[in-house]
Amino acid sequence: MTALVGACGSVKPTVLAEGQGVVRLECTIQEDGRLTDCNVLSERPVGQGFGEAALSAARQARLEPDALRPPGAKVQYNIRFRLDEPAALDLQPPRA
Repeated sequence: MTALVGACGSVKPTVLAEGQGVVRLECTIQEDGRLTDCNVLSERPVGQGFGEAALSAARQARLEPDALRPPGAKVQYNIRFRLDEPAALDLQPPRA
């Protein structure tokens, strides 16, 4: 099972207000389940921080190696960023 933690830190707040983004990554799975050598294959919307946030999440993710994903194998997967209620965010700029 994949565990992703703290993935949205570098996504621009205005993009989060729209409620969604998706990134396709390719990584190498290690014997302990860590993902290394990750690359962004695609990102929507482009240039809004979702790719970097997905890479950050992948550094924290763990996958269980198995017959379909043995250690050393390249794996591809999508990370979806979604806010169920984007209007509920407080997107006020920080005060000086």
